[in-house]
Amino acid sequence: MKIRHQSYLPLFILILLSCEDDASHVPQFNPSQDQQQSIHILPIDQSQSSLSMDQFNPITRIDQSTTSPILDQSTLDPNPSQTLDQSTLDPNPSQTLDQSILDPNPSQTLDQSIPDLPPLPDQDGDGLSDDRDLAPNDPNWPGQARPDTIYANTSTKLFALEVKTDRLIEVNTFSFEPSYANELITDIAFDQNNVLWAISFRKLFICHAQTAFCRYQGSLPHTFNGLTWIPGDVVGQANEILVGLEREGSWYHLNLGNGQNNGQNNGQVPVSLIGEYPPARLSSGDAFYIDGIGAFASIEYLLADDNQIVKVSSQNPELIDEVFVDVVGYRKIYGLAGWRGFLYAFDETGTVLKINLQTRGITRLNTTPQAWWGAGVSTVLYSEDF
Repeated sequence: MKIRHQSYLPLFILILLSCEDDASHVPQFNPSQDQQQSIHILPIDQSQSSLSMDQFNPITRIDQSTTSPILDQSTLDPNPSQTLDQSTLDPNPSQTLDQSILDPNPSQTLDQSIPDLPPLPDQDGDGLSDDRDLAPNDPNWPGQARPDTIYANTSTKLFALEVKTDRLIEVNTFSFEPSYANELITDIAFDQNNVLWAISFRKLFICHAQTAFCRYQGSLPHTFNGLTWIPGDVVGQANEILVGLEREGSWYHLNLGNGQNNGQNNGQVPVSLIGEYPPARLSSGDAFYIDGIGAFASIEYLLADDNQIVKVSSQNPELIDEVFVDVVGYRKIYGLAGWRGFLYAFDETGTVLKINLQTRGITRLNTTPQAWWGAGVSTVLYSEDF
């Protein structure tokens, strides 16, 4: 290598000297000329004698002044000050969700109105839907009590007491199917449909509240002197239950099955014991339950001269919540009913008492020649406006 280098050096110097004498004689490369012409070696320009990285690197450097940034946000977002233009999603940028899309009336977010349900079928048109009607094809049976009215009975007659006027009206004498013509009614009770049920000492009936005509429903295994209905949810049952009271103070559930005598036990209504009063307390003759008021009963305390009206647990009659009032001078309160704010006590002497539930004050409402044996009211009060 050293020998070859020395042989070319004089020639290189000679060429340099020749270029300095007359640079104008150097032909310039012109692409338009014949590509076959000889290409002369150009003289070295000292101003470009040092190698430039642009000449050395075949990759063209990006000129930041003439090109856009690596990622031009304007191509994605016409407003570079916002990373996301809400106007492209929501024409009203002040609202992230246009409520008018969901509700044409933005002042109401939910329509609380509920459309009326269609009435339940009532084939006979007596006001009782077929599912509650003991005779769905008979418009004259079983009948219903009048609103704003409690009922009372003697052994042979049915009476109505209008609670808005305190007027006492005789409805009719009890009548029966031929086989039961001589029955004496010991008490009455109304179910939640305002249908009248009645008992004699050993038989159960349904009676029309407007005519007092009674139809036999079954025989009873015990002698009962009191009758009432109690809502099912109070005693852990699906439906309201009918309860009979014995003189000794025992409460029995009269199991009606589907609401009528089911023919079991040769027509005898099955019964099961619920509970009984504490010792030395007897059933004077009645009890009632009204939703929102509770259960009340008239009892006879063996050590007292007068009847007591007590508030009692309908789940267990042994639990007497309190002695509500001592009814001084009356020992035979055989009928007991209630209405908003008042109790009504019917004594066998013919006296009707009205007792204020708040003050517990007793007012003699009426003195009649009737020997009262019972009284009744629905567990759900039915009222009409004045």
